[in-house]
Amino acid sequence: YISAIWAEALAFIGVLTDQLELIHDAQNKTDPLVEKFEDPEILYSHGMVLSALGLYYKDSDYYYQATEFFQEGLSLNRAHHKLWYAMGSSTFAAAALDHDDKSYERACRFFERA
Repeated sequence: YISAIWAEALAFIGVLTDQLELIHDAQNKTDPLVEKFEDPEILYSHGMVLSALGLYYKDSDYYYQATEFFQEGLSLNRAHHKLWYAMGSSTFAAAALDHDDKSYERACRFFERA
C-alpha cells in the first residue's frame, strides 16, 4: 500500500510542478494495484491520481472517472471519510468546469457525509 501513497504524492507533485510525466508515473503505479487488490485505500489513491489528471487537463471526465473509483471504495467501506471528502472534491471540481448546479448540490451532500 506504500506504492499507492507514493503514487498520490507523485500525482500531487506533478500538478504542483506542472509535470505530466509524474502524474503518469503515479497512474502506472496505481493501475496494477487496482487490478490486484480490492481495497478502499488503493481505490482512493487511484481516484486521487485521476483527479490530478482532471486538474492538469481541466477536464471533468477525469473527475467523473475518479468519482467512480471513490464510489467503488465506498461500496467496500461506507464509513471511509477520506472517500466521502474526495467524492465531494471531485464532484465539486467537475461542477465548476461544467457549470452544473445539480453537481454542486451532490458535492455538498458528499461533504456532509465526510
